[in-house]
Amino acid sequence: MSAASPPSDPLIGARVGEYHIQGVLGRGGMGVVYRAEDTALGIPVALKSITAGMTTDASFVRRFRTEARAMARVASPHIVRVMALRETEHGLFIVMEYVDGGSLHDRMADGPMPWATLWPLLRQMLLGLEAAHTVGVVHRDIKPRNVLLTTDDTVKLTDFGLARLQSDGDATRTQAVAGTLAYMSPEQVRSLPTLDHRSDLFSLGLTAYEALVGRLPFDRDGGDFTMMRAIVEDEFPAPTAFDDRVPPEVATALMRALEKDPDRRYASAAEMREALAGVGDDAAPTRTRMPPPPPPVVPPPRQAPDTAPTSPASGRRPSPAILSGIAAGVLALLALGWWLTRTSTLTLVPLAEVTYFLDGEPVAGEVDVSPGTHEVLCVAHGASATTEVEVGRGAERRVACATPDQAVDVSAFWDGTAEPASVLVDGTQAVPLPTRLSLGTGHHTLRVISTRLDTTLTVDVLPTFDPAPPPPQTVAVQAGTAPPPPTDTPVAQSGPIAQPMPQQTQSQPPPQVQQPSPPLQSTGPAPARMGTVDVTMDAGVTLSLDGSSMSGGSREMSPGTYTARCQAGPLSETTRVTVTAGQRSAVRCYAPSRVVRVTTTGAEGAWMTVVVDGQPGAQTPTQVTLPVGRHTIIVRRRGYEVVGQDMMTVDVPPRFSPDPLPPVPLAFEIRSAN
Repeated sequence: MSAASPPSDPLIGARVGEYHIQGVLGRGGMGVVYRAEDTALGIPVALKSITAGMTTDASFVRRFRTEARAMARVASPHIVRVMALRETEHGLFIVMEYVDGGSLHDRMADGPMPWATLWPLLRQMLLGLEAAHTVGVVHRDIKPRNVLLTTDDTVKLTDFGLARLQSDGDATRTQAVAGTLAYMSPEQVRSLPTLDHRSDLFSLGLTAYEALVGRLPFDRDGGDFTMMRAIVEDEFPAPTAFDDRVPPEVATALMRALEKDPDRRYASAAEMREALAGVGDDAAPTRTRMPPPPPPVVPPPRQAPDTAPTSPASGRRPSPAILSGIAAGVLALLALGWWLTRTSTLTLVPLAEVTYFLDGEPVAGEVDVSPGTHEVLCVAHGASATTEVEVGRGAERRVACATPDQAVDVSAFWDGTAEPASVLVDGTQAVPLPTRLSLGTGHHTLRVISTRLDTTLTVDVLPTFDPAPPPPQTVAVQAGTAPPPPTDTPVAQSGPIAQPMPQQTQSQPPPQVQQPSPPLQSTGPAPARMGTVDVTMDAGVTLSLDGSSMSGGSREMSPGTYTARCQAGPLSETTRVTVTAGQRSAVRCYAPSRVVRVTTTGAEGAWMTVVVDGQPGAQTPTQVTLPVGRHTIIVRRRGYEVVGQDMMTVDVPPRFSPDPLPPVPLAFEIRSAN
């Protein structure tokens, strides 16, 4: 721990009970760790507090208290000792022993550590974990920063509350309750309910691996999704692949801790310590065993000085065996009550542009939930995915929604023969076909153009709860002299106004092929005489004439008749523009808005939250005004569900007319989910 103290902290120099705060040891978004002096004992201590912004978060305060109890429960020289949990006028504090030698992360800054140097430290880490696991405590956030060292190299494991207090690149996700992604086990990444103490052994294996060779066995700079996939799927290289100074037998023993399947790892910290001791300097390690807790002391009932309790049957005092049985029954009832009232926790990992809904309610971060099955909806860039999460009583689950890129193979054919064409993606510069595109999560517009083809279609890339990369999509535009086969759902269209949209399917129907527009040509007098087209476009739309993109202003063109297309995303409208020699023609592409009136039926007096493009808004009944483009609307509320399709799309198409679009009524039928 370093003692860098920002002078602006108002608690520096203050007294909190019998503790005199002297400086800041660590600071993060969730809390602060101070260096202080216990004035009664004259010893240095560390005080851990909750930041002001988190003091009103009941679940976080509960976890803070849980951390203190978990650390106090473990009696080991290799766990930071908790001395007290204090409620003060300055907030809630955990009083801990002060560790003055920095962290393993600080030590690793000097470069890879030889096995002879690392093993004494790793052995103590395993002793600390063994003590914690013996009393049922699973750390779930083992990493170099949570391994503290004294000046004589005694290891102290810390941060059992999973709340990150230092600002680093290993940012613990969402209130830091589910671990640090770079050091997570596969079962943590996958939010499996079967996670147990062997997850800590995997995290410790990654920590030791990094200490030995100076890096993790995967690329941690490729983003969260890349790391998640590597942890769950990729086979890790042995440490010897990066540093041949690592003894092969050490590498082999360490790699067992990094097995994807927990059943193939070491069964316990003790087994892992004994295996590594066989290749280290400690040939006869000792097992740390926690003494059993003392039996509960039941005080005898209070009685008058001269009165002796008697048994109704015999007049004798109850025997010790009877008193012990009564005490055991009381303790069993108390334990049963505690178990029945335990809450469960679900953590939704935050990600930019992602909105979560839990059982219909918009949520973020960590939430307390009842045991059972819960529906989680992830909405990102107008696309969505749904999963069901089973949460056991008192369990803690972690759910992460990813927004991966997806490969899309695009090609065009005319009468079965490859057509030399280009594709414009969301109105950007044309790319020759065939090609493979990489598209981000959301709705995309592909416009395929050739001398005899002009087709617009949409491609959806959905968010996902699966860390595996999505398979490529294939888009093949088929056209020709024969009419295309009929389809019930044309891809490029300006209506209907509102239509159901499935949430998870990724079907791509064949695009509606339009007849090719006539090429630019003159139908009037000599080409030397030109006409002028005045082009005006609102923000959010594009305009083209016979496939040639136009910008605002005036442009001279050969006399003739042209097809004008006004486009916004997947929506477009076409009209014919006639250019006459020596005259001016005007064309304007409007970006209108549209009013949508949202109501609910079926459950009398029940309101629902209206969510437009993933953003929660007003409650029903209400009306919203949508800009040009395609939008998704859902309604959500915990305790209620929608009958039938619960996501609708509303199109606000671009137009060549200034007339307003008619309002759209949307009525969702709802019912109680109970």
